[in-house]
Amino acid sequence: MYRYRGNLRGTCGTGLPEEICPFSRMAYNKSKNVEVAQKLLNQGKVAQAIAEYQNILKFEPRDQVTLMTIGELYIRQGETFRKPSGC
Repeated sequence: MYRYRGNLRGTCGTGLPEEICPFSRMAYNKSKNVEVAQKLLNQGKVAQAIAEYQNILKFEPRDQVTLMTIGELYIRQGETFRKPSGC
């Protein structure tokens, strides 16, 4: 199968490192998505962590824990009236 490799600087074309690139995954793995989101949060990259959690909602749109986590992250950013994209 074809795997998108991105440019020569190790990114997948989205500006994200290869290990967290949404195009580098062949199959959905919730625990891996959560792990990546946690790493992003530890690095202070809240917006990118939200995007990673939203990837989970593409496969599990009714996942209450993920929905609550995204809501908490929006509040952390000061955005209190945004509806998650999975709803």
